[in-house]
Amino acid sequence: MKVIQEKIITSDFGEKESEIFIYKPEKESKKVLFIIKGMYGLHKPVLDTMIDLKWDMRFVNYFAKDVNVVCLNTSHKKIYQESDRNQRKKSYEGKTFDQEVGDIQKIIIQVKDIFYKQDAKELDFYFFGKSFGGTLLLALRDSLESKAIFMVGSGCGKSNTTTNTLLKTMPEEVILLKNISTYRKGRFYFFRGELDDIVPRESQEKIVSTVNEDIREYVVLPGVDHEFEKVNGVESDLPFTFLLEKVSKAI
Repeated sequence: MKVIQEKIITSDFGEKESEIFIYKPEKESKKVLFIIKGMYGLHKPVLDTMIDLKWDMRFVNYFAKDVNVVCLNTSHKKIYQESDRNQRKKSYEGKTFDQEVGDIQKIIIQVKDIFYKQDAKELDFYFFGKSFGGTLLLALRDSLESKAIFMVGSGCGKSNTTTNTLLKTMPEEVILLKNISTYRKGRFYFFRGELDDIVPRESQEKIVSTVNEDIREYVVLPGVDHEFEKVNGVESDLPFTFLLEKVSKAI
Protein backbone atom coordinates (compact mmCIF):
# COMPACT_ATOMS: atom_id res chain seq x y z
CA MET A 1 0.00 0.00 0.00
CA LYS A 2 1.34 3.41 -1.04
CA VAL A 3 0.38 6.53 0.92
CA ILE A 4 0.13 9.99 -0.64
CA GLN A 5 -0.10 12.77 1.93
CA GLU A 6 -0.32 16.49 1.30
CA LYS A 7 -1.74 19.74 2.63
CA ILE A 8 -3.72 22.30 0.66
CA ILE A 9 -5.21 25.71 1.41
CA THR A 10 -8.96 25.22 1.54
CA SER A 11 -10.57 28.04 3.53
CA ASP A 12 -10.01 31.13 5.63
CA PHE A 13 -10.77 29.27 8.86
CA GLY A 14 -8.19 28.49 11.51
CA GLU A 15 -4.92 27.16 10.14
CA LYS A 16 -6.48 27.37 6.66
CA GLU A 17 -4.84 24.12 5.54
CA SER A 18 -6.54 20.77 5.14
CA GLU A 19 -4.80 17.40 5.05
CA ILE A 20 -5.31 14.70 2.44
CA PHE A 21 -4.36 11.05 2.84
CA ILE A 22 -4.62 8.78 -0.21
CA TYR A 23 -4.01 5.07 0.33
CA LYS A 24 -3.30 3.37 -2.99
CA PRO A 25 -3.31 -0.41 -3.53
CA GLU A 26 -0.32 -2.14 -5.10
CA LYS A 27 -2.43 -3.07 -8.11
CA GLU A 28 -3.97 -0.18 -10.06
CA SER A 29 -7.64 0.43 -9.29
CA LYS A 30 -10.27 2.72 -10.83
CA LYS A 31 -12.26 2.77 -7.60
CA VAL A 32 -11.91 5.61 -5.06
CA LEU A 33 -13.57 5.49 -1.64
CA PHE A 34 -13.86 8.76 0.31
CA ILE A 35 -14.16 8.42 4.09
CA ILE A 36 -15.77 11.39 5.90
CA LYS A 37 -15.57 11.11 9.68
CA GLY A 38 -18.05 12.51 12.19
CA MET A 39 -17.92 15.86 13.93
CA TYR A 40 -14.43 16.80 15.15
CA GLY A 41 -13.11 13.56 13.65
CA LEU A 42 -9.34 13.53 13.11
CA HIS A 43 -7.70 11.03 10.77
CA LYS A 44 -4.34 9.79 12.04
CA PRO A 45 -2.47 7.44 9.69
CA VAL A 46 -1.27 4.40 11.64
CA LEU A 47 0.13 1.61 9.50
CA ASP A 48 1.19 -0.67 12.36
CA THR A 49 -1.56 -3.31 12.43
CA MET A 50 -0.52 -4.41 15.90
CA ILE A 51 -1.94 -1.18 17.31
CA ASP A 52 -5.61 -0.93 18.28
CA LEU A 53 -6.83 1.00 15.24
CA LYS A 54 -9.53 3.66 14.96
CA TRP A 55 -12.41 2.78 12.67
CA ASP A 56 -11.15 4.81 9.71
CA MET A 57 -7.77 3.05 9.69
CA ARG A 58 -9.61 -0.25 9.88
CA PHE A 59 -11.39 0.82 6.70
CA VAL A 60 -8.03 1.65 5.12
CA ASN A 61 -6.53 -1.73 6.00
CA TYR A 62 -9.62 -3.56 4.81
CA PHE A 63 -10.13 -1.80 1.48
CA ALA A 64 -6.78 -0.41 0.36
CA LYS A 65 -5.64 -3.78 -0.96
CA ASP A 66 -8.04 -3.33 -3.89
CA VAL A 67 -9.45 0.21 -3.70
CA ASN A 68 -8.00 3.71 -3.42
CA VAL A 69 -9.07 5.06 -0.02
CA VAL A 70 -9.12 8.79 0.75
CA CYS A 71 -9.23 10.18 4.30
CA LEU A 72 -9.05 13.85 5.24
CA ASN A 73 -8.77 16.45 7.96
CA THR A 74 -10.42 19.79 7.23
CA SER A 75 -9.02 23.12 8.41
CA HIS A 76 -9.29 23.90 12.11
CA LYS A 77 -7.72 26.27 14.61
CA LYS A 78 -4.95 24.03 15.93
CA ILE A 79 -3.64 20.51 15.97
CA TYR A 80 -5.28 18.59 18.78
CA GLN A 81 -5.12 15.24 20.44
CA GLU A 82 -7.75 12.72 19.34
CA SER A 83 -8.32 11.72 22.98
CA ASP A 84 -9.10 15.24 24.20
CA ARG A 85 -12.69 15.95 23.13
CA ASN A 86 -12.82 19.44 24.69
CA GLN A 87 -9.71 20.40 22.73
CA ARG A 88 -11.27 19.06 19.55
CA LYS A 89 -14.43 21.13 20.10
CA LYS A 90 -12.45 24.32 20.60
CA SER A 91 -10.52 23.68 17.40
CA TYR A 92 -13.75 24.02 15.39
CA GLU A 93 -15.45 26.79 17.37
CA GLY A 94 -16.87 29.36 14.99
CA LYS A 95 -16.57 27.23 11.87
CA THR A 96 -19.72 27.23 9.75
CA PHE A 97 -21.35 24.36 7.92
CA ASP A 98 -20.63 26.04 4.57
CA GLN A 99 -16.96 26.42 5.44
CA GLU A 100 -16.72 22.72 6.28
CA VAL A 101 -18.48 21.71 3.07
CA GLY A 102 -16.23 24.09 1.13
CA ASP A 103 -13.10 22.50 2.61
CA ILE A 104 -14.22 19.01 1.65
CA GLN A 105 -15.27 20.12 -1.83
CA LYS A 106 -11.79 21.55 -2.48
CA ILE A 107 -10.19 18.37 -1.18
CA ILE A 108 -12.29 16.29 -3.58
CA ILE A 109 -11.24 18.50 -6.50
CA GLN A 110 -7.58 18.12 -5.50
CA VAL A 111 -7.86 14.35 -5.16
CA LYS A 112 -9.52 14.03 -8.57
CA ASP A 113 -6.76 16.18 -10.05
CA ILE A 114 -4.12 13.87 -8.58
CA PHE A 115 -5.76 10.78 -10.04
CA TYR A 116 -6.54 12.21 -13.46
CA LYS A 117 -2.98 13.48 -13.88
CA GLN A 118 -1.79 9.90 -13.41
CA ASP A 119 -4.47 8.25 -15.52
CA ALA A 120 -7.04 9.76 -17.85
CA LYS A 121 -9.42 6.80 -17.44
CA GLU A 122 -12.80 7.40 -15.88
CA LEU A 123 -12.90 6.61 -12.15
CA ASP A 124 -15.65 5.22 -9.94
CA PHE A 125 -16.17 7.25 -6.76
CA TYR A 126 -17.82 6.09 -3.54
CA PHE A 127 -18.60 8.17 -0.45
CA PHE A 128 -18.88 6.87 3.12
CA GLY A 129 -20.02 9.28 5.85
CA LYS A 130 -20.39 8.39 9.52
CA SER A 131 -22.68 10.52 11.72
CA PHE A 132 -22.10 14.21 10.84
CA GLY A 133 -19.87 13.03 7.99
CA GLY A 134 -22.97 11.61 6.32
CA THR A 135 -24.84 14.86 6.90
CA LEU A 136 -22.08 16.67 5.04
CA LEU A 137 -22.54 14.31 2.09
CA LEU A 138 -26.04 15.73 1.67
CA ALA A 139 -24.48 19.05 0.72
CA LEU A 140 -21.58 17.78 -1.40
CA ARG A 141 -22.41 17.87 -5.09
CA ASP A 142 -19.68 15.32 -5.89
CA SER A 143 -21.30 12.67 -3.72
CA LEU A 144 -24.37 12.89 -5.94
CA GLU A 145 -22.21 11.84 -8.90
CA SER A 146 -20.86 8.73 -7.17
CA LYS A 147 -21.45 5.02 -7.69
CA ALA A 148 -22.68 4.65 -4.11
CA ILE A 149 -23.34 6.71 -1.00
CA PHE A 150 -23.08 5.12 2.45
CA MET A 151 -24.39 6.85 5.58
CA VAL A 152 -24.20 5.64 9.17
CA GLY A 153 -26.35 7.29 11.83
CA SER A 154 -26.57 10.62 9.99
CA GLY A 155 -29.25 13.26 10.48
CA CYS A 156 -30.55 16.23 8.52
CA GLY A 157 -32.05 18.51 11.15
CA LYS A 158 -30.79 22.01 11.79
CA SER A 159 -30.42 23.06 15.43
CA ASN A 160 -31.28 26.61 16.51
CA THR A 161 -30.61 26.01 20.20
CA THR A 162 -27.07 24.61 20.11
CA THR A 163 -23.92 26.71 20.49
CA ASN A 164 -22.19 24.40 18.01
CA THR A 165 -21.72 26.59 14.93
CA LEU A 166 -21.41 23.62 12.55
CA LEU A 167 -24.92 22.53 13.53
CA LYS A 168 -26.39 25.99 14.00
CA THR A 169 -25.46 27.15 10.50
CA MET A 170 -26.72 24.08 8.65
CA PRO A 171 -29.08 24.76 5.74
CA GLU A 172 -32.76 24.18 6.33
CA GLU A 173 -33.78 20.54 6.24
CA VAL A 174 -35.72 20.95 3.01
CA ILE A 175 -32.57 22.13 1.19
CA LEU A 176 -30.43 19.18 2.28
CA LEU A 177 -33.16 16.70 1.49
CA LYS A 178 -33.75 18.24 -1.91
CA ASN A 179 -30.10 17.55 -2.76
CA ILE A 180 -30.26 13.85 -1.95
CA SER A 181 -33.64 13.48 -3.65
CA THR A 182 -31.89 14.06 -6.98
CA TYR A 183 -29.42 11.20 -6.51
CA ARG A 184 -29.74 8.77 -9.43
CA LYS A 185 -26.19 7.72 -10.33
CA GLY A 186 -25.82 4.66 -8.11
CA ARG A 187 -26.94 2.96 -4.90
CA PHE A 188 -27.74 4.57 -1.54
CA TYR A 189 -27.17 2.73 1.74
CA PHE A 190 -28.21 3.92 5.19
CA PHE A 191 -27.29 2.09 8.39
CA ARG A 192 -28.84 2.97 11.75
CA GLY A 193 -28.24 1.57 15.20
CA GLU A 194 -31.54 0.72 16.89
CA LEU A 195 -30.28 2.19 20.19
CA ASP A 196 -28.82 5.36 18.69
CA ASP A 197 -29.40 8.04 21.34
CA ILE A 198 -27.43 10.79 19.60
CA VAL A 199 -29.29 11.43 16.34
CA PRO A 200 -33.11 11.14 16.45
CA ARG A 201 -34.56 8.27 14.45
CA GLU A 202 -36.95 10.63 12.68
CA SER A 203 -34.06 12.74 11.39
CA GLN A 204 -32.34 9.67 9.99
CA GLU A 205 -35.47 8.23 8.43
CA LYS A 206 -36.28 11.50 6.66
CA ILE A 207 -33.06 11.08 4.69
CA VAL A 208 -33.89 7.50 3.79
CA SER A 209 -37.46 8.25 2.71
CA THR A 210 -36.26 11.10 0.48
CA VAL A 211 -34.12 8.81 -1.69
CA ASN A 212 -35.78 6.95 -4.54
CA GLU A 213 -36.75 3.57 -3.09
CA ASP A 214 -35.53 1.74 -6.21
CA ILE A 215 -31.92 2.57 -5.38
CA ARG A 216 -31.88 2.65 -1.58
CA GLU A 217 -31.16 0.09 1.11
CA TYR A 218 -32.00 0.80 4.75
CA VAL A 219 -30.71 -1.42 7.54
CA VAL A 220 -31.47 -1.06 11.25
CA LEU A 221 -29.15 -3.09 13.46
CA PRO A 222 -30.91 -4.35 16.62
CA GLY A 223 -29.33 -3.28 19.90
CA VAL A 224 -26.58 -1.26 18.22
CA ASP A 225 -25.51 2.20 19.43
CA HIS A 226 -24.77 5.37 17.46
CA GLU A 227 -21.05 4.65 17.15
CA PHE A 228 -21.59 1.05 16.01
CA GLU A 229 -19.34 -0.08 18.86
CA LYS A 230 -21.83 -1.74 21.23
CA VAL A 231 -24.65 -4.26 21.12
CA ASN A 232 -27.16 -3.88 23.96
CA GLY A 233 -24.63 -1.83 25.90
CA VAL A 234 -21.77 -4.31 25.55
CA GLU A 235 -18.73 -3.52 23.41
CA SER A 236 -18.77 -5.62 20.26
CA ASP A 237 -16.92 -5.81 16.97
CA LEU A 238 -19.94 -7.24 15.15
CA PRO A 239 -21.60 -3.94 14.06
CA PHE A 240 -18.44 -2.62 12.49
CA THR A 241 -17.61 -5.93 10.86
CA PHE A 242 -21.09 -5.80 9.35
CA LEU A 243 -20.32 -2.35 7.87
CA LEU A 244 -17.04 -3.50 6.37
CA GLU A 245 -18.65 -6.50 4.71
CA LYS A 246 -21.68 -4.55 3.48
CA VAL A 247 -19.60 -1.77 1.92
CA SER A 248 -17.21 -4.32 0.43
CA LYS A 249 -20.05 -6.13 -1.37
CA ALA A 250 -21.40 -2.84 -2.72
CA ILE A 251 -18.03 -1.74 -4.08
